[in-house]
Amino acid sequence: MNARHCKGVWDTGATGVVITPAVVSDLGLQPVGMTRSHTANGITTVPTYYVSLGLPNTLLLDVEATCQNVTSCEVLIGMEVINQGDFSVTNVGGKTTMTFRRPSCDTIDYVKDAQSQNKHAAPTAYKPHRSPKGKRPH
Repeated sequence: MNARHCKGVWDTGATGVVITPAVVSDLGLQPVGMTRSHTANGITTVPTYYVSLGLPNTLLLDVEATCQNVTSCEVLIGMEVINQGDFSVTNVGGKTTMTFRRPSCDTIDYVKDAQSQNKHAAPTAYKPHRSPKGKRPH
């Protein structure tokens, strides 16, 4: 089995998994079929490949991926994978962290958490931030 590290992007706007022609070539993958793909440039017919995605948390997912030109990365990870588990993005102390687990274990509901916390908090007045006259905020 051939393997390599790839730069991937989690894409909630993508239905499935997309790999680039360079990934197909580097791994010596053989197409297993063809499918119609809906992209920003229209509908096209593209080859499909069986691949195993290894994620940083050692999770291994077997999927059928389409091969298309992608400029931002080598692998687009779409909703076919994201829907299999819990996907969360946090930003604490200016550090953005994305995490994924499979299978889904619990409901993560930040709105419900905030509503619960707000019930117990003392009311405060909202004061919008205003920049000094003539100066623009950064």
